[in-house]
Formats: sequence, C-alpha cells, structure tokens
Amino acid sequence: MRARRVLLISLALSLFTTGCMRTNILEQTGLILMVGYDDAGENKIRGTSLLYQVDPRAKEHTQVISSVSASSKGSREINNLGMAKKLVSGQLRVALYSDELVRKNGLFGLVDTLSRDANVGRMVYIAVCRGQAQDLMAYRYPETSNLGSFLYQDLKQNTLSGNLPSATLHEFIRDYYEVGRDPVLPILEKEKNKVSITGIALFQNDRLAGETSTRNGYYIKSFRDPHKPMYLEVRVKSQALKPVLKQAPSKSETAMMFSTLKQKPQIKLLDPQNLRFQITLQISAELLEVSEPVDLSKPETEKQLADAIGHQMSLELHELLTQFISLKTDPIGLGEIYRSSVRGSHFTRDEWHEMLSKAQLDTRVEVMFVRTGIVD
Repeated sequence: MRARRVLLISLALSLFTTGCMRTNILEQTGLILMVGYDDAGENKIRGTSLLYQVDPRAKEHTQVISSVSASSKGSREINNLGMAKKLVSGQLRVALYSDELVRKNGLFGLVDTLSRDANVGRMVYIAVCRGQAQDLMAYRYPETSNLGSFLYQDLKQNTLSGNLPSATLHEFIRDYYEVGRDPVLPILEKEKNKVSITGIALFQNDRLAGETSTRNGYYIKSFRDPHKPMYLEVRVKSQALKPVLKQAPSKSETAMMFSTLKQKPQIKLLDPQNLRFQITLQISAELLEVSEPVDLSKPETEKQLADAIGHQMSLELHELLTQFISLKTDPIGLGEIYRSSVRGSHFTRDEWHEMLSKAQLDTRVEVMFVRTGIVD
C-alpha cells in the first residue's frame, strides 16, 4: 500500500513538472500565426510573419517581422536571427501571397515548400492578397488585436456557411496535381481599417489567370462542394413576375433571397469531338425574402418565382463559365469529366487548357422551393 502511494505521488509530481516545462517552452517561442510573401525584385521575395507571444508580461502579444531572401525558408531564418525567441510554425493558420508575386512567379513553389514543413498542418488557409502582403499584415487594425486568428476564423466561417470555396493548403496542392481541374483562392484586401474578402482568384495551373466576384463563389462551390448549404440573392426583371405580384412593382428588378438545402450538379460530355458539355445545376431551396409583395395563396406563385430565378441563374452560370473558357482555367473540373468519359484520353495540364478554349457549353439551372420563409 505504501509503495502504491509513493508511486502515485511520483506520477503526480511528474505530470506537474512536465506542465511547467511546457509553459516555459511556450514563453520562449514566437508562434507564427500568419505568413505573407511579396515579390522583392531580383529573383527575391519578401517574407513577412505575424507572431503571437505567449508572455503575460508582453505589452503587445502580436508582432510583425519581415525580411528579403531568395527563398521562403531563407526569409524565415533571417527573421529568426533578429528575434530573442525561437520562431515556430506549428500554429500557422493563414498564408498570404501577393497578386503581383503569383502572376509573376506562380504559386506552387512557395506552397510546396510550406507543405513540406512537418510542423505545418495541411488545413492552413491560403489566399491571394491584393497589393502587398506586408502592408496588409503590418497595419494596426483598431478592431482586431490578432489579425492571424481573425482572418483564420473569417475564412473558416465563410467556407463552412457561406459561398466561399474552400481553399486549404491540401486542396490547392490536390487541384494543382489533378489534370483537368484548376485551384481557386480567396482574395483578401485591406479596405481602410479592415481586411475583407473581395474576390476569388482563378488559376491556370499555379499562375493567377483572373478573378471573379465572391457572389460567383456560389456557382463554383456548387460544383466543387455541393453538399454545403448556402445563401444567394438573385435579381430578376419585375415584369416577369407581374402575374404573381400583389401590386404594380416599385422597381424594375425584384430581389429574391433564398437558402439552398441541396445542390445537385451534373456535367455531361455530349460531343467529344467538338468538346460540347451539358452543365446542369438542380437546387432545392427555401425562399427567404422577396423585395416586392407576392401572392403566395396562388398555387402557381412558388413555381413562377422558382422558374424566374432558374432562368436568371442559367444566364449567370453561362456567363461565368464563358469567362473560365476565355481565361483557359477550369475550376469546376470539365477536364476530369472528359478524361473519365473518353477512353484512352491522355493530355497534360497545358494541353487541356488549349483544348478548353474551344469548349461549347449548354447550361441549365433548375430551382425548386421546398418551403417559404419571410416575404416582404
């Protein structure tokens, strides 16, 4: 019994001292929460790190440091030379890359280096920065004490419950290596005293090919991750809704807001020779709001509203896909459909982008309301 008591006391002391050691180690490290990279000219890059200091005595718990080097690893080592605390990347949450750098040098080399760091998780969010990443990271935002944590939560919640396509380190590398699909990333921009998601970057391989609006993220996400519920506002010509309106419309366009309960995307290759695709998106949704008063007592009202939305969304989807083709980028995976449909088809990423420029598209969006919410 005595021996057992001694053993329990020894174990308790061991756990206690281990906990103390961990605290001391954290106090001696600078946790990198966010990194950013800019083009510095002469084949060099500027690497910027946002650090979090686990030290109750520190006046500022975050610190931004920056240096120029030929590589991202070299920049980090230079940053480390000027610090009293060892820099560690195990808590990295967000990586930013300036639009200039991505257009000029491509992104894969920097992202691949990040993925090979055993301390960095694969679920780190990556994004394109409009302008200089250093400027965005170094600014003191009055309502944000920890920019790294704020941007991580912002990207996460807009990915999980909004229209933003998911863009983690793992997903970028997966899409890069997948012949017949291109990556997309959110665009972050400093706007006065805040940072906002202002667009979606479209890639051809690892180079920035163009961009589209965050609203169009709905369509991209519907084909990449159709199981997530989303919200969308669609504007249609008020004249098209005249049969179901209670009174003469006050505006030329009527806005309708709905939440999607289920999306069912379908891509079919109709003609391999002429590269003709049929692209269909079926949506089950809940109507939340209509900006003009409508008569929901009529059985045909919901169908007419759904048909009007479906027609407008078909036009928007076709316009977006036409933009993709003109930019020779494939975020929704038309190339994957072609490879799986045509036996023995082999092509490189660059060959597919040239083929894609000749694609013909038939698009259709079908909307069905399963229930209605508030209607103004």
